[in-house]
Amino acid sequence: MISRNVQKVESRSGIFLILFLGFLVLVLFFFLWIRPLTAMSERLDRREMELKLHYEKQQRLAPVYQRLANREFPAALESLEVPERGPLPEVEIASIIPYFRMMARDSGLVMQSVNPQLATLETTPEFLAVDVEMAGNYLAFRDFIFALAKLPYLGGIEKISVQQVGKGADDKEISMKLWLIIG
Repeated sequence: MISRNVQKVESRSGIFLILFLGFLVLVLFFFLWIRPLTAMSERLDRREMELKLHYEKQQRLAPVYQRLANREFPAALESLEVPERGPLPEVEIASIIPYFRMMARDSGLVMQSVNPQLATLETTPEFLAVDVEMAGNYLAFRDFIFALAKLPYLGGIEKISVQQVGKGADDKEISMKLWLIIG
């Protein structure tokens, strides 16, 4: 009798063990296979949606780009007065700070700083880097750029940074890095 009960208990514990192992396999299968696949599928769906939106945006902008690319601007280019390029005499380097301040004032900007980087003369003796910081609006900045273009010793503009510093349209902080040709 006892052996029969022992066999029933052993067979029941074997069935429970098999059921437990089966359940464990299902749980592991879910967490190691199904769940990562679902997460990857969701990431791919999001990426696909982003790409579709980007493509639609490009499709909307393509006609505008074509219209601008086909437009010619000869009248605008002819109206710009660009002098022959020539070097700034070294004796006049000190005068560029008040001259830039005057250009900014005439353009309607507030000059905050003009810093000639004299250390650049050691590495490139024919060019002088100048950092310029000013405040104002875009229209005044446009006038300042036109005034810069008239300088015969302007070698180039390396960087322009415009940041909104207030809530008004005139609350822009503009910083530039210019290269002047030195003779």
